[in-house]
Amino acid sequence: MRRGPTGGVEVEVSRVGPDGVVTWGDDVSRAGGGSMEKEADGKFSLRLFSVHPADAGLYRCAVSVYAGRLTPGPSSPATITQRSEWVTVSLKTDDVRVSASVDLPRRPLLRRGSTITMLCNVSVETSASSQVEVQWLQKPKEPARKDVTFSEDATAQLIATLSYDGLTRIYSNASDLSVDRVSETSYRLRIFSAREEDQGHYQCQAEVWLQDPRGGWYNTGSRAESETVHLYLYARVADLLLIPLVVGVSSALFVGVLIIATVTCCFMKRLARQRSRIRK
Repeated sequence: MRRGPTGGVEVEVSRVGPDGVVTWGDDVSRAGGGSMEKEADGKFSLRLFSVHPADAGLYRCAVSVYAGRLTPGPSSPATITQRSEWVTVSLKTDDVRVSASVDLPRRPLLRRGSTITMLCNVSVETSASSQVEVQWLQKPKEPARKDVTFSEDATAQLIATLSYDGLTRIYSNASDLSVDRVSETSYRLRIFSAREEDQGHYQCQAEVWLQDPRGGWYNTGSRAESETVHLYLYARVADLLLIPLVVGVSSALFVGVLIIATVTCCFMKRLARQRSRIRK
């Protein structure tokens, strides 16, 4: 049995049944491989290979006795079960340092309908082989309180992820997005045909994954959050020309109507004077 370093839910790591068959009940332990053996009467050993930080925590064993039954079934209740005291398993992990910064190029002028590009620059310092998982978040409004960080703010939304193995996940149902890795330390987010709803604050988060001796990858728990950048979209040139166009057309119509009305009025007055002379 195992618990996390700070306690929590107890999970079963491995079990050897009365028939000697070993079963694994925890996916984390099975991912790194392991063995459970009977070394002597009353003595069993558990070995975990290529341990990860997630394997650290509190461990204990539980022994169940099925009196009067040579082959108890899986659902058979034990006559008695005894549990040992907890022992602490600590792991020394590789030192990992990671930092992240986000860059929003503002040239040319960012306009609605254009493609917006943001870069997340990640720096990792470690002696082991590493990969980085990058997440992009958007927050349309300022945090309600100044002491609330971007990731803690309830309005912050995860919009895209590029996993350590290159798998892309898009969580936004609004504008078309894409994420990719453009260099060893730079990760890109692109927003196509940007709309007004895409405005707001953006941030990238980086998590470091290391490779174990067996070739598997595991999350080290080391992560970094960038500062936020604000995306503001200017109106398109067509939108800017629409206002003077409307004003110009309206002014032209007004002047035209005024001229026609003036000419018509003068013509009617002149016609009325001519009729008055003829009658005299």
